[in-house]
Amino acid sequence: MDRKFYNYSRETGLGLTYVRAVSRIWGAVIVTIPLLLLYHFFSFVSHQQRNNVIRYWYASMVWFSGLTICCYGKPANVHLVSNHVTYLDIPVLGSLQDVRFVSKSEVASWPVIGYFARLANTIFIERTNRHLKSYITHLTYEYSSSANICIFPEGTSTDGKSIRPFKSSLFQAAINAAKNQNIFIQPVTLNYMNTSNLYGEREEVFSWVGNDPLLPHLWRVLKNKSGNVDVIYHKPLRVADFENRKSLITANEEAVSSGIKRK
Repeated sequence: MDRKFYNYSRETGLGLTYVRAVSRIWGAVIVTIPLLLLYHFFSFVSHQQRNNVIRYWYASMVWFSGLTICCYGKPANVHLVSNHVTYLDIPVLGSLQDVRFVSKSEVASWPVIGYFARLANTIFIERTNRHLKSYITHLTYEYSSSANICIFPEGTSTDGKSIRPFKSSLFQAAINAAKNQNIFIQPVTLNYMNTSNLYGEREEVFSWVGNDPLLPHLWRVLKNKSGNVDVIYHKPLRVADFENRKSLITANEEAVSSGIKRK
């Protein structure tokens, strides 16, 4: 009797997770369509209203992923440097302030994701050594512009338990821009909380690492009931206060690493 009840509960639970995932997909589609129309309308009317539409879309994607955002500290309306755990980092941070993200150029050609990345004014860069000089020049210009940008200097996503060494070229652009104006960078730490599934088992739901295929991982996220992400804003750093690129990178690595919760 107990065994039958367990099997029934398990089957019912699996059914609920599929219903949850499909409902979230349809909800995201229903929200996205009118927001796309508003985005294109405001593109001709108001730049700020268009940015508001982008932030609202980011916030809705966070909600449909089952995440609750918990902020510690405040965004300082400056450039951001963050650890990188998952593709969800972008809607999480993008829902909290107006910011443009820096991404590898391949993302621009990805189906669906590339389209929305272009709409959100993502800065695409070629990360090969052959294009190193040109992308540093490009980023230097972006750091000098009025819009704030966010970089994930680890160069890839991780399991969120530690950080990888930051890529120095991304900081060289900030140093170049700081020669002509005050440039501030605010380190940010993202912590995704493990969640319990229906059977009391603990599992990593949100981190997207290694060769984990995108669609199966997204499906796993959508089936999951809920989770939390802590967004920790550290003290902004004035780029000109650092003697060289190495000291700037070290300060950012230490700040981001200090906020990571060891699991």
